[in-house]
Amino acid sequence: MGERAARRFSIGLDDDNVPVFGIANDDVEAVLSVKWSSVAFVRGVQRKDWVVLACKDARVNEPRADDPIALRMWLPTSIGLLDGWVGFTEIETIRFKETTIYKGKPIASSEFLTVLPLAFKGNWEKAAEVPAEVKK
Repeated sequence: MGERAARRFSIGLDDDNVPVFGIANDDVEAVLSVKWSSVAFVRGVQRKDWVVLACKDARVNEPRADDPIALRMWLPTSIGLLDGWVGFTEIETIRFKETTIYKGKPIASSEFLTVLPLAFKGNWEKAAEVPAEVKK
């Protein structure tokens, strides 16, 4: 997916420090029509950072294919956006929330739509270690 479409999504932290994947309010129905199985933050692949949504089986009603068809949606991020997650790669879940764009900034709803497993892929080991006192 291109940078223009990726602007419809955001990442951040909830009040209780759980990662949030924000979806623009008028895109929620379309995005959630796919049964996403996991999310990955991917650093340093093709000289970019990515948020990747994965679906184990993208077949719909009365599929022609007998075997599951995997789907991945790669959303490019701004260079360095994922750097803030360095040292926090033990986090295991991410919440999806509907967001409203107000003055160019995403404002997440209080309710979450779903919770999915979160993985950290790519070049995380090359980044500087975050001191333990900062993680608290």
